[in-house]
Amino acid sequence: MNRLKILILLDYYLPGFNGGGPLRSIKNLVDQLGDDFDFRIITSDRDLGSDLPYDEIQADTWINFEGVNVYYISPGNLSISGWSKIISNTEHDILYLNSFFQPRFTFLPLMARRLGKLPSKPTIVAPRGELLEGCLKIKSLKKTIYLFLAKSIGLYKNLNWQASSKFEVVSFKDVMGSVASRIQIATNLPPIPQEINIENPRISGTPLKVCFISRLTQEKNLEYALQVLKKVEVPVVFDIYGPKQDEEYWKMCEALILEQKEPVSVSYCGELEHKFINETFLKYDLFFFPSKGENFGHVIIEAMLMGTPVLLSDTTPWRSLREKGVGWDLSLDDPLSFVKAINDAYNATPEEYKVFRESVRQYAIEVSLDKEAIKASKLLFLDAS
Repeated sequence: MNRLKILILLDYYLPGFNGGGPLRSIKNLVDQLGDDFDFRIITSDRDLGSDLPYDEIQADTWINFEGVNVYYISPGNLSISGWSKIISNTEHDILYLNSFFQPRFTFLPLMARRLGKLPSKPTIVAPRGELLEGCLKIKSLKKTIYLFLAKSIGLYKNLNWQASSKFEVVSFKDVMGSVASRIQIATNLPPIPQEINIENPRISGTPLKVCFISRLTQEKNLEYALQVLKKVEVPVVFDIYGPKQDEEYWKMCEALILEQKEPVSVSYCGELEHKFINETFLKYDLFFFPSKGENFGHVIIEAMLMGTPVLLSDTTPWRSLREKGVGWDLSLDDPLSFVKAINDAYNATPEEYKVFRESVRQYAIEVSLDKEAIKASKLLFLDAS
């Protein structure tokens, strides 16, 4: 039986590492379902934030990269005519878009589709959390105008929609109404668990080692974490990793870092290549990530797979973590609850923390091997076809 050919449009892919969750979503999808579907990826020829194309990768032609066919498109071809040509010339059964607002990899292809310049193929759009309330509040005027114009011209009509959770389904209906009528819930697939050795015991009385690993943008809410840490009175080492995508936002965070006083120390550790993420998480006692909204949060499951407990906002699909013994999901309206969680983590005995980390790791493995999640991802494409 011939495999369905899925043409994926994605603004950033490997070997880049600054593209965040959508990049991981597609990498994990290819790893988990590559035997079931014929995936073909069109992506940028450079990483997020870089003006230079990748070394030793030929642009504007199909190549095999780590077992999947990838087309690294150059900026000169990112136009309606450019998309019309490459999509029309690429055999596929389903077109799969991985953003709602992305101008080059979603808007332009949808415009080409609206103008009748693309083959009539089923098209799936995965907004990746962009329609969640917390994300819509950022640059809200610009997004409101875009939504009005897009609806006016029917840009998103007759699409299949991928939601990663029940929360996303609600956001689709709230924002798009009846336009989003064909919705399939298919959570993003986590990475395949790797064998690790958790040998990083807590030592009583030493600072709690906490990290923040993400893009440094308003959505990821580093500012909130820094404000919380100003109220913490136990020793904490807080290390920040990630690309400075929003320079104005980073300047605001830098000012808060300079205001930080003992017993909390804060350091910016630069960008982190994804190949180093596992060994980095292993060094920390806690992952602090008060995001304003996540449709999945790959970095969350990656932390837990390393046995690193998580301190999250309640605006992600990862809920009831305290009851499960793997972390916290708390309201952003109650910053003191985050302070208490940090105090609780600091005051745990080495024996308690060892059990804590083992529970986190085991929970993450169970999530990663969830057969129902894999089945839902398969149905996403099979039902669309």
